[in-house]
Amino acid sequence: MSNGGSRPISVPGVVDGALTICQAANQEISFHVEFGDTQPGHHVQFEFILRPEHAELVRNVLAVRADPAVSVEAWPPSVPCQVGIHVDR
Repeated sequence: MSNGGSRPISVPGVVDGALTICQAANQEISFHVEFGDTQPGHHVQFEFILRPEHAELVRNVLAVRADPAVSVEAWPPSVPCQVGIHVDR
C-alpha cells in the first residue's frame, strides 16, 4: 500500500518494541510505545494520551474482555485519544 509516492504508508510484519504506561497529575494516562534499537538516533516513539474518562473506558473494556460470557459486540469500537510521535534523529 502506498500514498501515491514512493514511500509506503504501511509496512507488513511485526517489530520489537517496548510499552511504558504513566499517569499524569491530571489523571490522564499516557502509553509510550517505542520501536527500534535502543541506541540513540535509532528509535521512534508513539505516545497515546487518554483523558481520565477514556482511561476508565479502557479499564472497563479490559475487564469485560476477561469475561468470556460477554460477546465481542459489547466492546466499544474505539476509544478517543491524542497521539504524539517522536522520531529520534
